[in-house]
Amino acid sequence: SRFDISYFESKIGFIVKFVPLDDAMTSLITKMILTFDKTSLRVIGLKMIESSDDYTELFFTNQSFNENIPTSVFDH
Repeated sequence: SRFDISYFESKIGFIVKFVPLDDAMTSLITKMILTFDKTSLRVIGLKMIESSDDYTELFFTNQSFNENIPTSVFDH
């Protein structure tokens, strides 16, 4: 395995924490945390923590799934 993976439950959802075991990756990212909604089990958050303790955190709100998208959206 390339990650040490642990699971938790919080008030807002289920949390999965990935800690890389590879030194090359750890020099960039020390931890990634995914948060899943308890009801839908969809990803609602992602936090990536760098070796400098800086982090990027994303929250996924107003999610839509399997929506019809007109093909014209993809025209150049």
